[in-house]
Amino acid sequence: MSDDKTSLSDEEVNLQFREMADAFLDLANHQSNVFNRENVSLALLYAAARFNAFIVAGHADDATA
Repeated sequence: MSDDKTSLSDEEVNLQFREMADAFLDLANHQSNVFNRENVSLALLYAAARFNAFIVAGHADDATA
């Protein structure tokens, strides 16, 4: 797999996407062995929302906007 993030083929992008999704699912499955599944689901959604806010903030021209 190429290290250059800008020149990945569609197949490489799809493979990376599935690998990342599988890693999150593996963690969620592990956590559901310890915690209530509904709470694991809520935590995963909360984490996704926080990370998406981080991504959006990184694209903002003005941090006060």
